[in-house]
Amino acid sequence: MTGALVAAAALGGGGYALFGSGDDKPLAKPAPTATASPKPTKAYGVTSGGTHYGDLGQMLLPADGAVEPGPDFENYGNDAVLDAAQAKKLVEDGDGASRLTAAERKQVDAQIDAMHIKGAALRTYGSDDGELEYVITLVQVGNKLAAQAGPETFRKLAEGSDVLRKGPAVAGHPHAVCVMPKPTDSAPSSGEDEDEEDDGGDGGDDMSWLDGMYCSATEGDLMVQIRVDGPAPLSEDAAATVVAKQLDRIQAPGEGV
Repeated sequence: MTGALVAAAALGGGGYALFGSGDDKPLAKPAPTATASPKPTKAYGVTSGGTHYGDLGQMLLPADGAVEPGPDFENYGNDAVLDAAQAKKLVEDGDGASRLTAAERKQVDAQIDAMHIKGAALRTYGSDDGELEYVITLVQVGNKLAAQAGPETFRKLAEGSDVLRKGPAVAGHPHAVCVMPKPTDSAPSSGEDEDEEDDGGDGGDDMSWLDGMYCSATEGDLMVQIRVDGPAPLSEDAAATVVAKQLDRIQAPGEGV
């Protein structure tokens, strides 16, 4: 996200930090959420206690309609289901992991261990107009309390950041938190500037023409991370709609109020 947001290796429960901020406060312990009758499907479902069962890949938003299959994500391709060991490695190697100090790495590793990761699934998408790219990741954990702490930690990060601003609300999911980089004055305003970047001049590494959105949410025992990239200014409504559809698909009873 134009270099503004660096997520900690832990997706959600481990917290999010802008490395170098020195903010390593312990996570709060939220109260348990209310429960209701489960509404499972044949392929997957969720119990009244918020535990999802079935194929994690089936829980991801299908690549049809407003979105279609996207590009490969690192070494995982564009559609992958991971076992517990693979999922833990995905979390440990998350955005910005290489920038952790030894003390931060120790803290994050302890938080990841406390999650009791069971598996993960990820899928990439492209909007039908070719403007937006999405990466959606679901991480299933045994420790729901750790999962629930993530979005609030993420919200506090954004509120105290000099480079992040609050993103759009997600319809039907007030617990979801989306942030975006604050706009800069360096975005190209004419074709001439864009041509200079294309020619490999001094502005060749300037990514200010890109925009992004990063969302964190929890649905029962699933930590949800959604990243959206596209040209500035990003279509916030379109991005938030896709986020809402994904959360609708896996909504845990009593959470999306």
